[in-house]
Amino acid sequence: MSRIIGEQIRKAREAREMSQRALGEQVDLSDQMISRIENGHNTTTERLGKIAEVLGICIVIDGGRPASMGAARLSA
Repeated sequence: MSRIIGEQIRKAREAREMSQRALGEQVDLSDQMISRIENGHNTTTERLGKIAEVLGICIVIDGGRPASMGAARLSA
């Protein structure tokens, strides 16, 4: 997954004054997994979709490919 997406997820989470633990609880992931995602590690589009929904953001994956396979960008 793109490190840029992870950074944007972190910014959106922090803008909402939400901890990694709080976000993780809302999307059924551990705070460690949220940290990995924010640091650019691969994840599924399903997880990204859940995170985007909770944070109220839109994640667009270029070319319709999963984020772990291609370039992606995030918009709020």
